[in-house]
Amino acid sequence: MRTTRVERRQRVQAFVASGVTAGLGIAINLATDWKTSLLAWSAVLVLTVGSGFVTLLATESARGPGADARGASVSAHGTGNVAAHTLSHVVHHNPPAVGLVLVVAAVVVVAGAGGLLAHRLVGPVTGGAVPEGPQPSPPPSSPLPFTHAVRKLTPTCGWPWITPKAPEQIRLPVPDEITTSGGWSEWDEVNEGGAAASPGQVVITVQGRTDAEVVLLNLEVRVVARREPIRGTALSRQCGDPGAVRWLSVDLDRDPVVPTADRFDEPYPFTPDWERKPIKFPYTVSLADAETFVIKASTEGCDCDWVVGLHWASQGQTGVLPITDNGRPFRTSSDRNARPCSVLETVLTCS
Repeated sequence: MRTTRVERRQRVQAFVASGVTAGLGIAINLATDWKTSLLAWSAVLVLTVGSGFVTLLATESARGPGADARGASVSAHGTGNVAAHTLSHVVHHNPPAVGLVLVVAAVVVVAGAGGLLAHRLVGPVTGGAVPEGPQPSPPPSSPLPFTHAVRKLTPTCGWPWITPKAPEQIRLPVPDEITTSGGWSEWDEVNEGGAAASPGQVVITVQGRTDAEVVLLNLEVRVVARREPIRGTALSRQCGDPGAVRWLSVDLDRDPVVPTADRFDEPYPFTPDWERKPIKFPYTVSLADAETFVIKASTEGCDCDWVVGLHWASQGQTGVLPITDNGRPFRTSSDRNARPCSVLETVLTCS
Protein backbone atom coordinates (compact mmCIF):
# COMPACT_ATOMS: atom_id res chain seq x y z
CA MET A 1 0.00 0.00 0.00
CA ARG A 2 1.48 3.34 -1.06
CA THR A 3 2.01 6.09 1.47
CA THR A 4 0.04 9.25 0.75
CA ARG A 5 1.53 12.74 0.87
CA VAL A 6 -0.53 13.53 3.97
CA GLU A 7 0.87 10.49 5.79
CA ARG A 8 4.43 11.40 4.79
CA ARG A 9 3.89 14.95 6.00
CA GLN A 10 2.50 13.68 9.31
CA ARG A 11 5.56 11.49 9.77
CA VAL A 12 7.86 14.43 9.07
CA GLN A 13 5.93 16.53 11.56
CA ALA A 14 6.22 13.75 14.16
CA PHE A 15 10.01 13.65 13.71
CA VAL A 16 10.19 17.46 13.91
CA ALA A 17 8.07 17.45 17.08
CA SER A 18 10.28 14.84 18.72
CA GLY A 19 13.41 16.79 17.74
CA VAL A 20 12.06 20.04 19.14
CA THR A 21 11.01 18.28 22.36
CA ALA A 22 14.46 16.72 22.76
CA GLY A 23 16.09 20.09 22.11
CA LEU A 24 13.82 21.70 24.71
CA GLY A 25 14.88 19.12 27.30
CA ILE A 26 18.56 19.76 26.58
CA ALA A 27 18.05 23.54 26.75
CA ILE A 28 16.28 23.23 30.13
CA ASN A 29 19.17 21.17 31.51
CA LEU A 30 21.73 23.71 30.26
CA ALA A 31 19.74 26.65 31.64
CA THR A 32 19.46 24.89 35.01
CA ASP A 33 23.21 24.20 35.14
CA TRP A 34 24.39 27.57 33.83
CA LYS A 35 21.76 29.55 35.80
CA THR A 36 22.65 33.02 34.49
CA SER A 37 23.06 32.17 30.78
CA LEU A 38 20.65 34.38 28.84
CA LEU A 39 21.34 32.33 25.70
CA ALA A 40 20.24 29.09 27.40
CA TRP A 41 17.05 30.63 28.79
CA SER A 42 16.27 32.20 25.41
CA ALA A 43 16.62 28.77 23.82
CA VAL A 44 14.15 27.37 26.37
CA LEU A 45 11.63 30.09 25.44
CA VAL A 46 12.03 29.66 21.67
CA LEU A 47 11.85 25.87 21.81
CA THR A 48 8.82 25.97 24.12
CA VAL A 49 6.92 28.16 21.65
CA GLY A 50 8.17 26.05 18.73
CA SER A 51 7.09 22.82 20.39
CA GLY A 52 3.61 24.20 20.96
CA PHE A 53 3.16 25.34 17.37
CA VAL A 54 4.55 22.08 15.93
CA THR A 55 2.02 20.19 18.02
CA LEU A 56 -0.77 22.47 16.75
CA LEU A 57 0.32 21.93 13.13
CA ALA A 58 0.32 18.17 13.58
CA THR A 59 -3.10 18.24 15.22
CA GLU A 60 -4.58 20.49 12.54
CA SER A 61 -3.08 18.42 9.71
CA ALA A 62 -4.64 15.28 11.11
CA ARG A 63 -8.18 16.68 10.94
CA GLY A 64 -10.68 15.37 8.36
CA PRO A 65 -11.48 16.96 4.99
CA GLY A 66 -9.41 20.09 5.57
CA ALA A 67 -6.32 17.99 5.90
CA ASP A 68 -7.01 16.28 2.54
CA ALA A 69 -7.42 19.63 0.87
CA ARG A 70 -4.13 20.83 2.24
CA GLY A 71 -2.51 17.55 1.24
CA ALA A 72 -3.66 18.09 -2.33
CA SER A 73 -1.93 21.45 -2.41
CA VAL A 74 1.49 20.08 -1.45
CA SER A 75 2.53 19.36 -5.02
CA ALA A 76 1.56 22.85 -6.12
CA HIS A 77 2.93 24.87 -3.25
CA GLY A 78 5.47 22.71 -1.42
CA THR A 79 5.55 21.45 2.16
CA GLY A 80 6.78 24.75 3.60
CA ASN A 81 3.84 26.69 2.12
CA VAL A 82 1.42 24.08 3.41
CA ALA A 83 2.88 24.42 6.92
CA ALA A 84 2.52 28.18 6.72
CA HIS A 85 -1.03 27.81 5.44
CA THR A 86 -1.83 25.37 8.27
CA LEU A 87 -0.36 27.70 10.87
CA SER A 88 -2.40 30.57 9.46
CA HIS A 89 -5.48 28.38 9.63
CA VAL A 90 -4.75 27.59 13.29
CA VAL A 91 -4.28 31.26 14.18
CA HIS A 92 -7.55 32.30 12.58
CA HIS A 93 -9.75 29.33 13.48
CA ASN A 94 -8.35 28.05 16.78
CA PRO A 95 -7.24 31.11 18.78
CA PRO A 96 -7.63 29.36 22.20
CA ALA A 97 -4.86 26.93 21.25
CA VAL A 98 -2.59 29.81 20.23
CA GLY A 99 -3.38 31.55 23.51
CA LEU A 100 -2.42 28.42 25.44
CA VAL A 101 0.98 28.33 23.71
CA LEU A 102 1.57 31.99 24.53
CA VAL A 103 0.56 31.44 28.18
CA VAL A 104 3.07 28.59 28.48
CA ALA A 105 5.74 30.81 26.92
CA ALA A 106 4.93 33.58 29.41
CA VAL A 107 5.27 31.12 32.32
CA VAL A 108 8.69 30.08 31.00
CA VAL A 109 9.78 33.74 30.77
CA VAL A 110 8.59 34.51 34.32
CA ALA A 111 10.24 31.36 35.75
CA GLY A 112 13.51 32.09 33.97
CA ALA A 113 13.54 35.74 35.05
CA GLY A 114 12.76 34.71 38.63
CA GLY A 115 15.58 32.20 38.63
CA LEU A 116 18.06 34.75 37.29
CA LEU A 117 16.96 37.35 39.86
CA ALA A 118 17.19 34.88 42.75
CA HIS A 119 20.65 33.77 41.61
CA ARG A 120 21.92 37.37 41.49
CA LEU A 121 20.40 38.36 44.87
CA VAL A 122 21.05 35.21 46.89
CA GLY A 123 23.92 33.61 44.98
CA PRO A 124 24.40 29.98 44.05
CA VAL A 125 23.33 27.34 46.54
CA THR A 126 26.84 25.90 46.74
CA GLY A 127 28.36 29.27 47.77
CA GLY A 128 30.21 29.96 44.51
CA ALA A 129 32.88 28.33 42.42
CA VAL A 130 35.53 26.30 44.21
CA PRO A 131 39.01 27.80 43.67
CA GLU A 132 41.40 25.76 41.60
CA GLY A 133 44.28 23.90 43.20
CA PRO A 134 44.54 21.45 46.07
CA GLN A 135 41.76 21.88 48.61
CA PRO A 136 42.18 21.32 52.38
CA SER A 137 40.80 17.93 53.37
CA PRO A 138 37.66 17.94 55.52
CA PRO A 139 38.17 17.60 59.27
CA PRO A 140 37.87 14.11 60.73
CA SER A 141 34.59 12.93 62.21
CA SER A 142 36.09 13.05 65.72
CA PRO A 143 37.24 16.36 67.27
CA LEU A 144 40.65 17.60 66.20
CA PRO A 145 43.42 16.53 68.60
CA PHE A 146 44.53 20.17 68.91
CA THR A 147 43.18 23.69 69.19
CA HIS A 148 44.29 26.74 67.24
CA ALA A 149 43.96 30.49 67.53
CA VAL A 150 44.31 32.97 64.66
CA ARG A 151 45.08 36.67 64.97
CA LYS A 152 45.59 39.21 62.19
CA LEU A 153 48.31 41.75 62.90
CA THR A 154 46.83 45.15 62.04
CA PRO A 155 47.88 47.40 64.97
CA THR A 156 48.37 51.05 64.12
CA CYS A 157 51.95 50.95 65.44
CA GLY A 158 54.35 50.07 62.68
CA TRP A 159 51.90 48.08 60.55
CA PRO A 160 50.75 49.63 57.25
CA TRP A 161 47.13 49.72 56.11
CA ILE A 162 45.55 50.68 52.77
CA THR A 163 42.19 52.43 52.53
CA PRO A 164 40.42 53.33 49.28
CA LYS A 165 39.87 56.85 50.66
CA ALA A 166 41.94 59.80 49.50
CA PRO A 167 44.05 61.54 52.21
CA GLU A 168 41.70 64.52 52.39
CA GLN A 169 38.76 62.19 53.11
CA ILE A 170 40.33 60.72 56.28
CA ARG A 171 39.24 62.42 59.50
CA LEU A 172 41.79 62.50 62.32
CA PRO A 173 42.71 61.92 65.09
CA VAL A 174 42.78 58.16 65.45
CA PRO A 175 40.60 57.28 68.49
CA ASP A 176 42.52 56.50 71.68
CA GLU A 177 40.98 53.03 71.99
CA ILE A 178 42.30 52.19 68.53
CA THR A 179 45.84 53.43 69.18
CA THR A 180 46.10 51.69 72.57
CA SER A 181 44.43 48.30 72.06
CA GLY A 182 42.81 48.19 68.64
CA GLY A 183 44.01 48.22 65.06
CA TRP A 184 43.40 49.69 61.62
CA SER A 185 40.77 47.06 60.80
CA GLU A 186 38.69 48.21 63.81
CA TRP A 187 38.74 51.90 62.91
CA ASP A 188 35.49 52.64 61.06
CA GLU A 189 37.08 55.60 59.29
CA VAL A 190 39.34 53.37 57.16
CA ASN A 191 38.20 49.76 57.50
CA GLU A 192 35.50 49.72 54.78
CA GLY A 193 37.14 48.38 51.62
CA GLY A 194 40.55 48.52 53.30
CA ALA A 195 43.14 45.81 53.74
CA ALA A 196 46.50 45.15 55.33
CA ALA A 197 49.30 46.47 53.16
CA SER A 198 52.00 44.08 52.06
CA PRO A 199 53.37 42.32 53.97
CA GLY A 200 50.16 41.11 55.60
CA GLN A 201 50.85 39.16 58.76
CA VAL A 202 48.88 36.49 60.58
CA VAL A 203 49.74 34.78 63.87
CA ILE A 204 48.70 31.15 64.30
CA THR A 205 49.05 29.40 67.69
CA VAL A 206 48.54 25.63 67.88
CA GLN A 207 48.22 23.59 71.10
CA GLY A 208 47.35 19.93 71.74
CA ARG A 209 44.19 18.98 73.64
CA THR A 210 45.88 16.19 75.65
CA ASP A 211 49.35 14.90 76.42
CA ALA A 212 49.27 12.92 73.16
CA GLU A 213 51.67 14.43 70.63
CA VAL A 214 50.40 16.03 67.43
CA VAL A 215 52.90 16.41 64.61
CA LEU A 216 52.50 19.56 62.51
CA LEU A 217 53.83 18.63 59.09
CA ASN A 218 53.55 21.87 57.12
CA LEU A 219 51.78 25.18 56.61
CA GLU A 220 50.52 25.68 53.06
CA VAL A 221 49.40 29.10 51.78
CA ARG A 222 47.06 29.25 48.79
CA VAL A 223 45.78 32.35 46.93
CA VAL A 224 42.07 32.10 46.08
CA ALA A 225 41.63 35.49 44.33
CA ARG A 226 43.82 38.17 42.77
CA ARG A 227 42.70 41.72 41.94
CA GLU A 228 44.32 45.01 40.98
CA PRO A 229 45.96 46.55 44.09
CA ILE A 230 43.78 48.97 46.06
CA ARG A 231 43.88 52.59 44.92
CA GLY A 232 43.81 55.06 47.80
CA THR A 233 46.00 55.87 50.79
CA ALA A 234 48.65 53.73 52.50
CA LEU A 235 48.60 54.65 56.21
CA SER A 236 51.46 54.09 58.65
CA ARG A 237 52.11 55.17 62.21
CA GLN A 238 55.48 54.71 63.90
CA CYS A 239 55.43 54.39 67.66
CA GLY A 240 58.29 52.29 68.98
CA ASP A 241 60.86 49.76 67.84
CA PRO A 242 59.67 46.63 66.07
CA GLY A 243 59.80 43.43 68.06
CA ALA A 244 61.77 40.29 67.26
CA VAL A 245 59.78 37.30 66.01
CA ARG A 246 60.20 34.31 63.74
CA TRP A 247 58.59 34.47 60.30
CA LEU A 248 57.32 32.14 57.65
CA SER A 249 57.48 34.41 54.59
CA VAL A 250 55.55 33.65 51.41
CA ASP A 251 55.27 35.39 48.04
CA LEU A 252 51.59 35.73 47.01
CA ASP A 253 52.62 36.65 43.46
CA ARG A 254 53.94 33.11 42.89
CA ASP A 255 51.59 30.39 41.65
CA PRO A 256 51.63 28.10 43.48
CA VAL A 257 52.66 30.10 46.53
CA VAL A 258 56.07 29.04 47.88
CA PRO A 259 58.03 30.18 50.94
CA THR A 260 60.59 32.90 50.14
CA ALA A 261 62.26 32.83 53.57
CA ASP A 262 61.89 30.73 56.70
CA ARG A 263 63.57 32.90 59.31
CA PHE A 264 63.50 36.42 60.70
CA ASP A 265 65.09 38.36 57.85
CA GLU A 266 65.64 41.71 59.63
CA PRO A 267 67.39 40.78 62.90
CA TYR A 268 68.36 43.49 65.33
CA PRO A 269 71.42 43.26 67.60
CA PHE A 270 69.19 42.59 70.63
CA THR A 271 67.33 39.72 68.96
CA PRO A 272 67.91 36.49 70.96
CA ASP A 273 69.59 33.66 69.08
CA TRP A 274 66.65 31.31 69.59
CA GLU A 275 64.39 33.76 67.77
CA ARG A 276 66.70 33.70 64.74
CA LYS A 277 66.45 29.95 64.21
CA PRO A 278 64.87 28.86 60.92
CA ILE A 279 61.31 27.55 60.93
CA LYS A 280 61.62 23.92 59.86
CA PHE A 281 58.74 21.48 59.89
CA PRO A 282 57.74 19.14 61.41
CA TYR A 283 56.88 20.47 64.87
CA THR A 284 55.26 18.63 67.75
CA VAL A 285 52.59 20.10 70.02
CA SER A 286 50.68 18.81 73.04
CA LEU A 287 48.64 20.24 75.91
CA ALA A 288 51.85 21.36 77.63
CA ASP A 289 53.69 22.46 74.49
CA ALA A 290 52.24 24.99 72.03
CA GLU A 291 53.75 26.48 68.88
CA THR A 292 53.23 29.93 67.38
CA PHE A 293 53.85 30.80 63.74
CA VAL A 294 53.81 34.18 62.03
CA ILE A 295 52.97 34.09 58.32
CA LYS A 296 54.33 37.09 56.45
CA ALA A 297 52.50 37.30 53.11
CA SER A 298 54.00 39.70 50.58
CA THR A 299 52.82 40.92 47.18
CA GLU A 300 53.92 43.56 44.71
CA GLY A 301 51.23 43.01 42.11
CA CYS A 302 47.81 42.24 43.56
CA ASP A 303 45.07 42.71 46.09
CA CYS A 304 45.11 39.05 47.19
CA ASP A 305 42.72 36.82 49.12
CA TRP A 306 44.52 33.86 50.67
CA VAL A 307 43.98 30.95 53.02
CA VAL A 308 46.20 28.58 55.00
CA GLY A 309 46.17 24.80 55.25
CA LEU A 310 47.80 23.20 58.31
CA HIS A 311 48.92 19.62 57.63
CA TRP A 312 48.94 17.44 60.76
CA ALA A 313 49.18 13.84 61.98
CA SER A 314 48.38 12.22 65.33
CA GLN A 315 47.75 8.67 66.54
CA GLY A 316 47.07 7.26 63.08
CA GLN A 317 44.98 10.23 61.91
CA THR A 318 46.05 12.79 59.30
CA GLY A 319 44.38 15.85 57.88
CA VAL A 320 44.61 19.39 56.61
CA LEU A 321 42.99 22.09 58.75
CA PRO A 322 41.79 25.10 56.72
CA ILE A 323 42.69 28.33 58.54
CA THR A 324 40.80 31.51 57.57
CA ASP A 325 39.77 34.90 58.91
CA ASN A 326 36.53 33.79 60.62
CA GLY A 327 35.42 31.92 57.51
CA ARG A 328 36.69 34.53 55.03
CA PRO A 329 40.05 34.55 53.27
CA PHE A 330 42.84 36.73 54.63
CA ARG A 331 43.43 39.81 52.48
CA THR A 332 46.69 41.58 51.62
CA SER A 333 47.20 44.31 49.02
CA SER A 334 50.23 45.76 47.32
CA ASP A 335 50.68 49.49 48.01
CA ARG A 336 51.85 50.36 44.49
CA ASN A 337 48.55 52.17 43.68
CA ALA A 338 48.29 53.94 47.06
CA ARG A 339 49.73 57.25 48.24
CA PRO A 340 51.97 56.73 51.32
CA CYS A 341 50.94 58.82 54.32
CA SER A 342 52.13 58.88 57.92
CA VAL A 343 49.80 59.65 60.82
CA LEU A 344 51.35 62.15 63.27
CA GLU A 345 48.88 62.94 66.04
CA THR A 346 46.21 64.97 64.22
CA VAL A 347 48.20 65.53 61.03
CA LEU A 348 48.47 63.32 57.95
CA THR A 349 51.85 63.76 56.23
CA CYS A 350 51.91 62.37 52.69
CA SER A 351 54.72 62.04 50.19
